[in-house]
Amino acid sequence: MFRKFFMAFSIFFAITSFAQTYFVEIPTSGPDTMRFLNSAKFDVAGIDRMRGMIGVVASPDDLERLSALGLRYDVIDSSHPLRDSRGEALSDYKDPQEIMALVDKTVGDHPALARKIILEDQLFEGQQQVAVLITSNVSEPNSKRSFILDAQHHAREVMGPEIALDMIDYLTDKYGSDPKVKQWVDEINIYVVPSVNPDGGKYVFTTDNMWRKNRNPACGSGLKTGIDLNRNYRFNWDGCLGSDGYCGSLVYRGTAPDSEPETRGLESLMDEARALFALTLHAYGEYIIYPYGCTWSGQVADDQDLMQAVGEKIVAVLENDDGAVNSFLLGSSDGTDGMAQDTYYGNYGTYAYLIEVGRSFQPDYASLRDKTVARLRMAWQTLLEETLAAPQITGVVTDSTTGRPIPAAVSLEELPLSNGETPRSANAMGRYNILARKNTTYHATFSLPGYCSTEREVVVEEGPVTVDATLDPSADGSPSSPQPSNGSKNVPLSALLSWSWNGTGSTDVYFGTQPDPPKAATVTGDSWTTPALESGKTYYWRLSKNSPCGVSSGPIWSFSTIPYGISSVSRKGDPFRLVIEGTGFVQGCTVKIDGTAAPKTSFKSDDRLVAKGGSSLKAMVPKGHRVTITVEDEAGGSSNGFEFGW
Repeated sequence: MFRKFFMAFSIFFAITSFAQTYFVEIPTSGPDTMRFLNSAKFDVAGIDRMRGMIGVVASPDDLERLSALGLRYDVIDSSHPLRDSRGEALSDYKDPQEIMALVDKTVGDHPALARKIILEDQLFEGQQQVAVLITSNVSEPNSKRSFILDAQHHAREVMGPEIALDMIDYLTDKYGSDPKVKQWVDEINIYVVPSVNPDGGKYVFTTDNMWRKNRNPACGSGLKTGIDLNRNYRFNWDGCLGSDGYCGSLVYRGTAPDSEPETRGLESLMDEARALFALTLHAYGEYIIYPYGCTWSGQVADDQDLMQAVGEKIVAVLENDDGAVNSFLLGSSDGTDGMAQDTYYGNYGTYAYLIEVGRSFQPDYASLRDKTVARLRMAWQTLLEETLAAPQITGVVTDSTTGRPIPAAVSLEELPLSNGETPRSANAMGRYNILARKNTTYHATFSLPGYCSTEREVVVEEGPVTVDATLDPSADGSPSSPQPSNGSKNVPLSALLSWSWNGTGSTDVYFGTQPDPPKAATVTGDSWTTPALESGKTYYWRLSKNSPCGVSSGPIWSFSTIPYGISSVSRKGDPFRLVIEGTGFVQGCTVKIDGTAAPKTSFKSDDRLVAKGGSSLKAMVPKGHRVTITVEDEAGGSSNGFEFGW
């Protein structure tokens, strides 16, 4: 009876106010329940392992789904503004305006140590996404190693900004009195992002304390507003069923990877820093996650053992809410795609750890805020220390003629990057860092388009090994004018690759579906015909040749093939419609006739669409005239053009 009344009330409330959600708890005896809830696209807030309860934020539809699935739940709370008429202590958490004021004050008080960096100037509802760079002589360019901490991907997780602000305050205040802090700040570029999602953070305080996503209005209002930012990153985006393609879902991944300004803003920082380590803060569950998130598919990083070893150092010093160490669970995720830490590592070579803090996404401020930020100091301090002391190969790459730093690629024969990771690279200041195993010999290659590569043998013993490298410019320069052009979409399934490159001699072509493709052919001209390609795939290719100073390589180029194929079109009458047969069709595809969308496209299956519209459609396909029919999507994907007439 209670649930029926509760559901009726919730539906009424949702219609007359904002999109109401509820925090519920579901009992669990093991990880299978969590896996099931993730795969069923529920918004899993966290798990209280001590009580054996999984927290879920649920819409009215989600409550009905839970009941239909036979899952018992208890409603703990309904969403409301974090600062509401109840005047609860949780309102002491800092909203985006308070966060920005504290950032500005710190930068103003410590101009030689702290600088504010605007990552995104104006988000959907007017907030700025910023980072604070803390390092000595902060206004001067340098080639120091880097570290990143970010917080509040999910808007409701309000403890993360408190930890980030505490880190900023701690490092700047203690620089003059604590020798260890001085060493970190002198030798590391420390980037802190207090809130990845400030638009969502503002909404938490003003409207809905359970809000998770950003505030992108592209899909509509209510729960259809927003994208789950920690499902929107490029590496493993839509990779293993851990997110949803429906915009009303609380774990909606967006229409494409990196579609959101907040995601792109943080990735711009990842690219600038090329940090050795990063810490991304979430709540809750008291566990630590390193890449990758798609373990259901058997995906394992080639140096996962090194991630595990550093993670164990955090576990050994990080206290849980009971004050006990060695209690956080450590490992990779279990079926969650598009997360920040996967892109940190997969695209930028940064060893990133996600910490699920505490046992609630909004713990009592008065009793737990100060304890939590003090405990989390041990995590970020451990990673700062590892940035300087962990076994690693690090150094700066420069141009041999000018002495200027260059962003060279750095590959290790012993680190094959077998999951499609982007080849490791130095940042714009030439600094690179790669975690290494003790007592191991590595073989490193340094390369950059327009330069001759160089190789080094590196012996790593107990700590960091510095290997600076200089590259000689190649007399042949770098290849240019790729066809298909870099980033091209909708390339046919047979393609001729062509390019321009000075110099003589044969050219090696590297080609495949991995960002670091294998060698496919050696040619004497400036073109190569690919083997048959697959639809809807991204292909990568690069070139290399022997130059007077050694091997010279070109940049990595890419293109994607047509995602949809049309094999036949037939017409039906009364009402007039077209049946399109082909391959790869998905929900959201649109049939276009000479570039204009048909009045309506009906998805039947992955090999059949129907264009409808009766007389309006018939007017677009006049008898006795031939038209070109394509199938397209909102992201720009298109089929081959198919000529049709009747």
